Amino acid sequence: MNSLWQDLRYGVQMLAKHPGFTAIAVLTLALGIGANTALFSVVDALLLKKLPVKNPDQLVLFNSISGREFNPGGHTGSTQRDPVTGLITRSSFPDQSFQRLREQRGALSDVIAFGFVPLNVNAQSQVDVAAGQAVSGNYFDVLGVPAYLGRTIQESDDQPGATPVAVLSYRYWTNRFSADREIDQS
Repeated sequence: MNSLWQDLRYGVQMLAKHPGFTAIAVLTLALGIGANTALFSVVDALLLKKLPVKNPDQLVLFNSISGREFNPGGHTGSTQRDPVTGLITRSSFPDQSFQRLREQRGALSDVIAFGFVPLNVNAQSQVDVAAGQAVSGNYFDVLGVPAYLGRTIQESDDQPGATPVAVLSYRYWTNRFSADREIDQS
């Protein structure tokens, strides 16, 4: 133990005698630690944290994988071809496939659908373009996400002839409408 204290004392004396080297060593350590902390923060936020929904460990995202000849029908999601096998991975399914998955879900507790859509918003005499999602009527119930204000989309909104309904994200509501609680909630 005595040898350790002597080594530490000698190291501190050498660092004090060479301030330029000491400054570079401290700066290098600070940059390295800062970069690692920033990188871990990004990885933690994107990969390690669970989604803020009911039962996030039970969520499954289906992709269809097919050969060159098979076409699952209408498709609006992303498509990627594996360069080695030539198989095509699609991130969406036609409505008929979604309906069959819901009817014959087997081990699945429920099935939801969503798809990204660009939206033209015309409200309060202002026109805006927004990124939106078209979702199935059970989307919010299955995810267990309640509305902050008003209501979410329900199964009855998913029926033919139903009046169109929109749910604003909290961010869009605060940025576009200044968190106005009096906007139309019908």
